[in-house]
This record gives sequence, structure tokens and C-alpha cells, in this order.
Amino acid sequence: MKPANWQPMSFPHGRGGKVLLTISREASGMVKPGSSLSPDIWMRDIFACKAVQNGGVVRRKLRDIERHAGMEAFLAEVRARGFQAVQNREQVIIFCNSAPIRRLMQHRRFPARETAKNPARIFKCINCR
Repeated sequence: MKPANWQPMSFPHGRGGKVLLTISREASGMVKPGSSLSPDIWMRDIFACKAVQNGGVVRRKLRDIERHAGMEAFLAEVRARGFQAVQNREQVIIFCNSAPIRRLMQHRRFPARETAKNPARIFKCINCR
């Protein structure tokens, strides 16, 4: 019989299969409310993927970062690895290298009176004229 404090957790393994692990909450470290993973395990899994090892890009929902690890701890780990992160709405994108980030296009918002004259201009950007 398993103690009441043991929680089953599944992790991706191999080619789409999952391994079911059982780990006690005390052994896993601090667990945030609403999360079955400890912050250390969650961050270890994120930064162990091929995209990170190849200097690529990783994307996560802001809600997941806050729920599993907390934004401060997550950004401290990103900073410690020399990576960069940006946020757009609810998505956080981690660039797993130290190369400069260059914005390719910037949309310009038009004043209300200008869009009232020509509603089609709402959807055009400054570079698309």
C-alpha cells in the first residue's frame, strides 16, 4: 500500500510513450499549488530538450511558468544559462543562445479618426503600405 503523500506522474519517454513515475512530494522538493511537479523537475525537463541543446527556441505559456516554477525562478534560470526571453500576450519565448534579437517588423496603430475614414487601414502595418 502506498503512503498518502505519493503522487503518480508521467513523463515523455522515447518515441511518444510515457513512463509513469511515483515520487513523494517531500522527496521532490517544494511543489506549487496546482502542480504535480516540483519547480526543479519542471525546469530541468524544459532545459533538457533538443532545442535548448542545439541553441534553438522554446515556447511556454505564461500560466504554466507561473504555476510550475514562478516567473522569478524561471527568469533566474534563463539568465544563469545566458539565454534570452521575450513575452507576447500569454506566450513566453526563450531563445537558447546569446545572439542578438532583432525585431523584423513593427505594426503602427493608426489614430481613430484616420481609421474611421478608411477602415481597411486598421489591418495594414507601416511596412505594408
